[in-house]
Amino acid sequence: MARTTGNAKDLITFTRASTGTFLGSNGLLQTAAINTPRVEYDANGVAKGLLIEEARTNLLTYSEDFSNSYWVKPVGGQLGSAVVGPDGISGSGVTLEDNGATGTGLVYFFRTVTVNTSTTYTVSIFAKADQLQWLAIRLINFTTPPTPSAVWFNLNTGAKGTESNVTGNIEPYSNGWYRCSVTFTTDAIDTTGNIQFFCCDSDNDLTVDFDGTSSILVYGAQLEAGSFPTSYIPTSGATATRSADIASVSVSEFGYNQAQGSVVVEYAPIYPYNAPNILQVDNNTTGNRIYWQMTGANPSDLTIGSVGASTTLLITHADVFDDSDNVKIATGWAVNDVASSVGGSAVLTDNTFSGLSADVTRITIGHLPPAGIAQCNGHIKSINYYPLRLSDAKLQELTS
Repeated sequence: MARTTGNAKDLITFTRASTGTFLGSNGLLQTAAINTPRVEYDANGVAKGLLIEEARTNLLTYSEDFSNSYWVKPVGGQLGSAVVGPDGISGSGVTLEDNGATGTGLVYFFRTVTVNTSTTYTVSIFAKADQLQWLAIRLINFTTPPTPSAVWFNLNTGAKGTESNVTGNIEPYSNGWYRCSVTFTTDAIDTTGNIQFFCCDSDNDLTVDFDGTSSILVYGAQLEAGSFPTSYIPTSGATATRSADIASVSVSEFGYNQAQGSVVVEYAPIYPYNAPNILQVDNNTTGNRIYWQMTGANPSDLTIGSVGASTTLLITHADVFDDSDNVKIATGWAVNDVASSVGGSAVLTDNTFSGLSADVTRITIGHLPPAGIAQCNGHIKSINYYPLRLSDAKLQELTS
């Protein structure tokens, strides 16, 4: 007899060919083993859901050991005492501080990197207020963005300060830590670009007093090719890659109805991304499926389509997604009878669904099968399946 309920971890078939970090229910940055799903929480201990990410590589080879000669520390700044990092480990974080001399100057460290042409990168670091409360991430000596480009971050309030030529983002972690990031796009191959991390006294100012009272705490630097930061990838002497998350549930686990059905999914993107797949019912191919996908220019639209007896764009919900917003989606289907609601909105309908060309074998979660591409880069908080086409009123009710 097929199950109608159960623990998600027991039902899901999951693979990831590497370890992966996530924020756990205890508020600490944790590491999940190979082939272990990551159920992530926010800084307040509220469950976000199952984290599904694409593969990414940290191009910085010493992500935590800032004392290594890989990182340049100009005169004026220094690394002070080791501290408890966002992972809760004593000594994993470190103090970035002035050298206690006289006068004023700059307290920072940097790394020269090589970037490719026409590529978007995101650099990030964890930081926490100490004697000062401002961090700046600055980019210089790139063809694009122009020199200098920088973003300031307030480590007391969690707000962004000045953004100069590039955009930034700040995300709260527990115990006063924040993850700060800057995204930029290149237009040439550069081998002399510098990524710099500054301890700052105030917004839009890099200068601090050299009197032993200028410091912030830092941990975990990352540079990755992509338009947003993904989960932290630690390195210790070489670049490292976090593999893609691949998740699915066999229909034998819950009593699937081939003729009709309904799905209610709650999902939050980490950042809007180019056409990620949120969910689909399929037979482990892209040629026989009903799919839910983010599309549009941002993308912020939700597209529901099918590939099977015919290829059909069934329904589009416009302007659904914002960064990190939870969205509830309810869709019911039968031949020539599809309906969908998002966030309690009026139901949209379609009568062109002519069915699938083969029996469905699974629900694919957050990616395209079978190779595992188009990861949703977000959190799947819940999935509920019903072996019937729910009424329009019920679909709307379940998302409100």
